[in-house]
Amino acid sequence: MDEQTNVKTIALKDLWDIFVKRAWIMVLVAAIAVGSFLAISQALYVPEYSSKATIYVLDKNEGGTVGTTELNVADKFLTDCTHAIKHEKVLRQVMADLSLSETYNSLKEKVSTSNPTNTRFIEVTVRADTPEQAKEIVDAICLESKDAIMENMNYEIHIFQEGILNMNPCNGTSFTTYILVGLVAAVLVYGIFFLMFMLDDSVWTDEEIEKYLGVSILGDIPDANSTHKKGYGYGKYGKYGRYGAYGKYGAYGAYGNNPTNTGAADKGGKK
Repeated sequence: MDEQTNVKTIALKDLWDIFVKRAWIMVLVAAIAVGSFLAISQALYVPEYSSKATIYVLDKNEGGTVGTTELNVADKFLTDCTHAIKHEKVLRQVMADLSLSETYNSLKEKVSTSNPTNTRFIEVTVRADTPEQAKEIVDAICLESKDAIMENMNYEIHIFQEGILNMNPCNGTSFTTYILVGLVAAVLVYGIFFLMFMLDDSVWTDEEIEKYLGVSILGDIPDANSTHKKGYGYGKYGKYGRYGAYGKYGAYGAYGNNPTNTGAADKGGKK
């Protein structure tokens, strides 16, 4: 922290040190997150299939020709046709024809339309539990909407392509999603450690003492009572400690096993 503002200063090295020291935890958490997401998604996964058909729309007043003016006003009647395709009258008739156990709202949510730019094509896509059912429903919607539009509106409809039988599920989880889950988990872990770093006002190194306290370090004083396993000092495991080289149980101690140790020879090298 800064001596006058009492705010910790952050350098790029600090950010990098946090990443390097905690990288293994970030990788571990990311792997656990991806594995958990995969297990949950597989347990709850219900495959859906889609089928897309294409219809072509013409204005009867234009005699079937497509000119510049016609393309300029195409958006208006394409919007009308799109609304008609998903209209309750059309979908309820499809439900009756195919004996679907659906409500109007649930079927409407499974129907989507799109219009490629500067064209008179309308693409109709339907999602269902099986590929065959998806194709059957989209074909029925195109036929029923064609009859309804030509009967009630001054447009001519042609079915350009019937529904495509697609055997691959349309709601599978992509590999990119798993990567994003792992990245989000890793970033959250990094954020936690960064927050801990920001809230930590401890002084750990000689450089930090000089930087934050403004005093110089003259030397280190070893702790004779330390129980840490060190190769020097008088601690329990130190050089001269109980288990050190010259301690009671060390190689040169009273119970050591060094051949030149008379104490060890008298006691049978007992430790």
